[in-house]
Amino acid sequence: MNEGPGRSAPYAGLGGQDPRVPPRATPPEPSSSTRPIAASSQSAAPAASAFVPLLLLGIAFAGWTVFQTVELAGERANLHAVRTAQQAQVDQSQRLRTALSSLATDTQRLADGGDAGAKQVIDRLHQNGITVNPNAAPVAPPPP
Repeated sequence: MNEGPGRSAPYAGLGGQDPRVPPRATPPEPSSSTRPIAASSQSAAPAASAFVPLLLLGIAFAGWTVFQTVELAGERANLHAVRTAQQAQVDQSQRLRTALSSLATDTQRLADGGDAGAKQVIDRLHQNGITVNPNAAPVAPPPP
């Protein structure tokens, strides 16, 4: 074929390659595992540093510790609030217990003195598993 100054190449739109001829295959680039290693071209790989993983571990531990401390401080405050709210009921129950104990002690003294009604009450208490010690020291009620 004649390619002159006024003529275009017959396969110019195809990059100048004849479509009937298969393109030449180029050999694949050798991978790093198949390349020959020259002793002089081998550079020493940098050693892996444990600084970054240990730093992340330390930050995670510190964060977890701070989180647990904040949560425990909140729980402590809640428990203190509950205890303060219950203190009035505890004081009231102690006053009632002191009053009932002194009533039972006085009833036992009356029963020991020969009062028939007091003996019935004390016998009923014994049947229910309640013992009354008239010699016990009286418990002082808590301050109101």
